[in-house]
Amino acid sequence: KMNKTIYEQIFAHKTTFMGIAICLIFLFHTELDSSCLWITFPKELCDIGVDLFMFLSGFSLAFSFSKCPQIKVFYMKRMMRILPAYLAVFIPFYFYKDIIAHHDTWMVFLYHLSFLNYFIEGDLIIWFIPVVICYYFLLPFYVKGVREYPLLRFVPYILIAILAGMQITQTPIPTGFLLVRLPIFLLGANVYLFPKELFSHTWQYALMAFVSIVGCYYVLILNSELWGIKYLFYIPLCFIILKYSLICIVRSEVISFLGMYTLEFYLIHERVIWTLHKHILNQYVLACISILITILLGYLLHKTLLLFIK
Repeated sequence: KMNKTIYEQIFAHKTTFMGIAICLIFLFHTELDSSCLWITFPKELCDIGVDLFMFLSGFSLAFSFSKCPQIKVFYMKRMMRILPAYLAVFIPFYFYKDIIAHHDTWMVFLYHLSFLNYFIEGDLIIWFIPVVICYYFLLPFYVKGVREYPLLRFVPYILIAILAGMQITQTPIPTGFLLVRLPIFLLGANVYLFPKELFSHTWQYALMAFVSIVGCYYVLILNSELWGIKYLFYIPLCFIILKYSLICIVRSEVISFLGMYTLEFYLIHERVIWTLHKHILNQYVLACISILITILLGYLLHKTLLLFIK
């Protein structure tokens, strides 16, 4: 229904939104060389799928911790959800990359596997996992702090202002995505903790969408030195996707299915592309085959891990 709040939309259709997010990520990872602006610009915007993940994670984790506010239990559940899948994919990946292909030492292998390459060198090969783990550790303190001091809910907006200033002045942002994606994660928690919507009219969301897309076009196409600001423009776009995307998307069992295994798909997809790109030269064939293989492997990985975790 048009009059559903974002809070209600997420509770009713979270898996579908997760499916939308992973579909956007699939498109962003796809290697399509094109001089056509109508292809390259929308494709560049598809990494908003990650920001959508962050928002939904903030919302879901705030809900989960509020239902069972035991920090140790919360941490254990989160680590058991993310680390087995990560290790199952990246132990063989780094073993092949470091030990077999590059003949590096076991210390290099462990260095990469432990995320130290992200925190020390800013290596983005799998930045998502260390960033999400940091957010997991922060979330209980944020929820407790906001419940005790409601003014703390404005922290994400302060962060947005600081990050915008740093981007405009081209001040280096330490640990990159860790800080840039933090506001959208905290805003997801805010939507659960304070479900009243900021905007109530469709024209307000339409105006936000217009300003955000024009802003993304400017920083991506006209002034690439400011490209990092696109992640701040993604924030209102995430709200718009959650508010209105289901109007355009028929309730799809396929999208809901994809939404159940997003972590596994995210971990596997780029690794499949990197493995196949030398063997499949046609970009469209590579895109289709890599997605199909990712879905199969991700599903099997999820089901296999359930046997051991349970």
